[in-house]
Amino acid sequence: MSTACISIKNQSFLADYPSRGWSAEADEMSRIGIEMEKVLSGSVTFDIRDNNVSRLLLDACIECSDDNWDGYGAKAIQLGACLNAAKFLKMMPTTFPIPEIDVEPNGGVMFEWCNNARKVFSAIIEGDDRITYAGLFGENKTYGTEYFGNELPKPILENVQRLFS
Repeated sequence: MSTACISIKNQSFLADYPSRGWSAEADEMSRIGIEMEKVLSGSVTFDIRDNNVSRLLLDACIECSDDNWDGYGAKAIQLGACLNAAKFLKMMPTTFPIPEIDVEPNGGVMFEWCNNARKVFSAIIEGDDRITYAGLFGENKTYGTEYFGNELPKPILENVQRLFS
């Protein structure tokens, strides 16, 4: 038995985000896009679903790249937070629902899963390798801070699973 293989060009999810700017900020955002692509492109299971959520993350990083992006004095998103958020997405099990993505006024990236008004879980990704989380499960609450290294912290995985079980 023989198997035929063809090569398919790997089109990056950032392919339509070329740098069109001429400022230091444009150069920084181009660098963020390149770094995020490096982090995300190593995933074997990266598919269309992941490309869509990664585009949302990149859009948020670009939109919030300047101080006062919200008109109320918010800090610019942290480069480390963008990169850690991309790493978080890459590690997130594909069986998990896609979270809502938001940027915090302090420059972190927030992922939020909501089952209903009384079942919500949020994880805030910082640039300093921390994940701060909080969850509401009916009458029960949980919160904490975990180190974010080479794998998703167990409390994050358990709480997202708890939300949808």
